[in-house]
Amino acid sequence: MPDEILISTALLRSAGATAGVEGSRLPGGAEVARILRRLGLETAMDPGTAASGDEEAPDIYCVLQTGNEAFGSRDAAPPLQRETILRTVRAMSRRRTGRVILITDSGQHINVWADPARSAQRAADLHWFRHLTARAAGHGITGNEVTVGYAPFLGHRLKPEREQQFLGGLLIPRFAVPDDLTAALRMLASRGAAHLAGETVPLTGGMNTHLVPPNVARMSRPVTAGRAPAGSGDPFSIAGRVVLLAGATSRTGRAVARELARRGAALAVVARRPESLEQIVAELREIGATAWGIPADLTDPGSAELVVDRFWDITSGIDVMIYAAGKFDFDVIGDNRERRGRMLGINLCSFAEMCDALAERWILTRRPGTVVSVGMAHANMPAVPHVQTYGSSKAAMVDHTRLLAATGSRYGIRANSVCTGAVRCHGQPDWYDGMAGLVCYLASPASSYVTGAAITLDGDSGLAHSGAPLRYTHREQLLDW
Repeated sequence: MPDEILISTALLRSAGATAGVEGSRLPGGAEVARILRRLGLETAMDPGTAASGDEEAPDIYCVLQTGNEAFGSRDAAPPLQRETILRTVRAMSRRRTGRVILITDSGQHINVWADPARSAQRAADLHWFRHLTARAAGHGITGNEVTVGYAPFLGHRLKPEREQQFLGGLLIPRFAVPDDLTAALRMLASRGAAHLAGETVPLTGGMNTHLVPPNVARMSRPVTAGRAPAGSGDPFSIAGRVVLLAGATSRTGRAVARELARRGAALAVVARRPESLEQIVAELREIGATAWGIPADLTDPGSAELVVDRFWDITSGIDVMIYAAGKFDFDVIGDNRERRGRMLGINLCSFAEMCDALAERWILTRRPGTVVSVGMAHANMPAVPHVQTYGSSKAAMVDHTRLLAATGSRYGIRANSVCTGAVRCHGQPDWYDGMAGLVCYLASPASSYVTGAAITLDGDSGLAHSGAPLRYTHREQLLDW
């Protein structure tokens, strides 16, 4: 049974009852099995050898690809057992449901400390896995990845001097611990992650977020190795934290607000329409949350900073800011200056002003802070005509978030983005719940080792870049795999 400290909301409940660990003899295999059992899942080791019938395939299937010598692993990662994995996923697909999660310590960037031939093999296996999950999506299977950075529990061992140098260059200067992986697997195995497909949760401490090396002062900062922030209780709980939520009356904002309330957050919500704002505040208070509301038009210059000022005074401090406000409009052939100004104003400028105001207060009061922005996945989506201003404004928001992660890391500020995709066009009612689950993960201590990330929530529409989710593709087109 799971630990008693685990909170339970509908979105956090597991999507299955059984799990399997493929590659259990690799470094970290036993630890992954322990994590899955801790989450209440009946766990089998290397189930692919027995998955001949549907009833023998696990609901949650974890595949290990560990042993990166760049992190000092003594045992090199062997190639993925592709036939074994394929057999298991096929058995899962006959049930039309299941989750596949690749746990890897290999990233997409070239590492000069790694062996080129082994790196090429890992890259080929990673590409194969992504093709597999793209095809499996047409059969009701969602596949995602967890990339783990330097983690001694996965067999990583660098020499002390090299380890100190490596950790000092991270945005979050510590190594990954089992609790980080526990939280990521719990999120990916939950019902709330039903529309998360083909994505990567980076448990790397921001390793690949910045390209400019940290300055000398930062490099010489003492590193507290391997210890996550102290806390008690469930890391998915947001109890005792004040969350500023912009755009609270949109469908996304309402879903996020309700889930935050269920997880114990006190909410300071802002929206443009006073009547709708009063309704959401009343709804949150009915759930049992402490909630305040301030109506504001974030397109007005300076309004974002005024909102932060007022809420900071009311709440005596803000811990998390979630920016779900936005303005959408189509560009026309001709003069777009007015609509461009409105969209850039709310999608980028007000967000940046709110970040500036909060970052200043967090730094001055030595208070850790968390930012989650809701952007769009236009960089990875098929081009949509007449949305160049909207798309570029949301892309700028996502990049601002990433760069804020690099700037604010030394002050204990984390920043991540959730990017929405084309699945919204299909109007699936539980999509907004999935958005709420992912946003709450990034807003909570559960993601304490994640920063500078942009995770896309689009069902599986981005997997094949076809413009339509694979689950809506004619099934017979995907059977030959």
